[in-house]
Amino acid sequence: MIHHIYQHYCILNQLKFPNDFHGSPIETNQKEDGSEMMGKIMNALEEYELEKLMNMDKDQNDIPELMLIRKKITPIIKKAEVGEGLSKLINGNDEKRKKTLPYHHSVPGGLHTGMSIYVQGTVPKHVKRFCVYFACCHHEGADVTFHFSPQFDIDKTVLNTFWDGKWGKAEHHKMPFRKGEKFEIIFIVNNTGYQVLVNRNPLCTYRHRIPPQRVQDINVDGNLQLHSLIVMGGPTKGNMPVPYICDIPGGLKANRTITVRGSIPKNAKRFEIKFMAGQDIALSISPHLEKRTMVCNSFLNGSWEPEERNLLFNLFQSEKYFELSIHCDNHKFKIYANSQPFFSYAHRYVPIENIKTIKITGNVTLSYITY
Repeated sequence: MIHHIYQHYCILNQLKFPNDFHGSPIETNQKEDGSEMMGKIMNALEEYELEKLMNMDKDQNDIPELMLIRKKITPIIKKAEVGEGLSKLINGNDEKRKKTLPYHHSVPGGLHTGMSIYVQGTVPKHVKRFCVYFACCHHEGADVTFHFSPQFDIDKTVLNTFWDGKWGKAEHHKMPFRKGEKFEIIFIVNNTGYQVLVNRNPLCTYRHRIPPQRVQDINVDGNLQLHSLIVMGGPTKGNMPVPYICDIPGGLKANRTITVRGSIPKNAKRFEIKFMAGQDIALSISPHLEKRTMVCNSFLNGSWEPEERNLLFNLFQSEKYFELSIHCDNHKFKIYANSQPFFSYAHRYVPIENIKTIKITGNVTLSYITY
């Protein structure tokens, strides 16, 4: 989310997104990490302002209001430390961490429904083509279940499968990448195929021609600056156990964000995320998947308080990845779903520093939790 906010901030300043945050004109005399900056931005903006900033583009016409938003966040960003921690959060990586191509990432258990592959990088200005492909083993001539290749010489993204020594029928889709710009690709494995998103926008779905369980190696090659490749979720040994109970390091406090990532099992009905202070539940977040409703409440002094309900829309879908970020400030919890503002919940339990435990139960597959 920090990446997107800073990118839109640069658009407001009529700047291109910088190749390296260290080279931006921002100066600092104060040390501050990315999570602190994110908290201050969230506190400075109203929910509708944050949503407007996250959804703006270069053709946005509501200039006066956007200029007011810019005025609010400029001092916060200018005071942030231009250092390694913030650079990683904004850019996703720095020059020292770029991957050497061809790059191989082993997937010993294969790919399964609910897993996601995240690829971040930068497209060079003089690019011809690059590719991400899922191979059945790590040797020349191996079957390739999915070959994803942006080809700038024809201005198309070409998808195909290599099976039994020959290529199948290629699929052609639009070109979502721009030369000289950063990108994020998300490949989501579902029952029927690979769902592809580029910069959080849906691009296409490629139907399985070879079972994804056969994938043993994910590869990146070609004309590309690769920053990171992460495989998440799925029924592998890396999943976190549910019920999940853990102390929040240092306890909860203002300007802290906790992010929960995972996927929804098939036929799941509900799960629950609880923020606890002893036996009290300061906040219970419970998606009721069958009713398509999010129920939030607090359990204080031995009894439940009045519920607050929000519509889920399509935020949690069976066998698909999700991300929930819970940001705590002095007055309320702000919940973001898949990087978009969702709802707020005013504090009913104080002091928030006594909220020291997170507990997750129900029908959910957890990939990881960040504090």
